[in-house]
Amino acid sequence: RGFSLAKNFNQVTASKRSEAAKFAQLWNDVICSFREEDLISDREMDLLLVPYSSDASLKIIQWPPFLLASKIPIALDMAAQFQYKDADLWKRIACDEYMKCAVIECYESFKNVLHTLIIGETEKRIIGIIIKEIENSISKGTFLSNFRMKPLPDLCKKFVQLVEILKDADPSNKNAVVLLLQDMLEVVTRDMMVNEIRELAELGQGSKDSGNQLFASIAYPPPNTAQWLEQ
Repeated sequence: RGFSLAKNFNQVTASKRSEAAKFAQLWNDVICSFREEDLISDREMDLLLVPYSSDASLKIIQWPPFLLASKIPIALDMAAQFQYKDADLWKRIACDEYMKCAVIECYESFKNVLHTLIIGETEKRIIGIIIKEIENSISKGTFLSNFRMKPLPDLCKKFVQLVEILKDADPSNKNAVVLLLQDMLEVVTRDMMVNEIRELAELGQGSKDSGNQLFASIAYPPPNTAQWLEQ
C-alpha cells in the first residue's frame, strides 16, 4: 500500500506516523543523493526534504516545503478578504488539501516557536490566553466574529522576519526579536481581537506599572539542535 502525501491530518495515527517517517527517510535519502551528485542546489534540497525528525507535539505529518510554500500567501489573502462564516472559509481552504496542510502546520509551528522562545511567566500567561481565545473561537465557529482578518498578512510578515532572525541566531539581534514579539502582540490584541480580554489588559498594564518590558526575557539565541533548525 502506497503512502500518499495528501492524507488528512485528522486521520494521523501512530501507524500512519510511522509509515510517514519511513517514507520520509527513503525520500530524503534520494534527495540527498541528488545533492551529492550536484543535480540540485542547497536551496532546492531544503525545499524537497521531508521534515521527519520534527517535534512530535505538532500532531501532524509534515510535507516537503515545495508542496506547501505557495499555499500560505493564498490562504492569507483569502482569509483577509473573507466576510462570511468560519465554516465557509475553512471549506474553501480545505478544498485544497495542501493548503489545509500548510495552514495547520504554520499555526502549530508558530505556537511551537513561541513556546520555545518565551520563558517569562507573564508572557506565557498572555500567549496562553490568546491561544485559548483563538482555539475556543474556532471550536465554536466564532473566529471570524472575534478576530479581524485584515491585519493577518501584517502579522505573518512580522513572523517571517522573526524566523529569519532566528535562523541566523546572532546574539546581537536579541533586541530585534523582543521588538518583533511586542509588535506581533500589539497586532493581535489591538488590531485583530474584536473584544478586549480583561485579564490580558491587566497583565499588560501590570507589566508597565512594574517597569518590566514584555518579552525582555526570552530563550535567545534558540537551541542549536537539528530539530529546531528543521522546524
